[in-house]
Amino acid sequence: MIGRGPDCELVISDPKASRQHCTIERARTGSCCRTQHQRHLRHGGRRKEIVLQREDLTLRGHGWIAFGQPRASTADIVEYFCERVPA
Repeated sequence: MIGRGPDCELVISDPKASRQHCTIERARTGSCCRTQHQRHLRHGGRRKEIVLQREDLTLRGHGWIAFGQPRASTADIVEYFCERVPA
């Protein structure tokens, strides 16, 4: 779990993030980022920035996640690198 809550595995300080903002789980097809509750999550990679709300997104390659606001508006981002795991 990623969020502001003290019980999260990755705690962020951005006040626009919820206490339990999102999870990242390893799936057979790649890593899946799952948003919690009704909060926004912004994702960027090779594509332009997109906003998720109670949605799942398969993370591939390299990108970043910002919480509740554009990346340019916050210092609290999570950068990720996903490698394909051989079968």
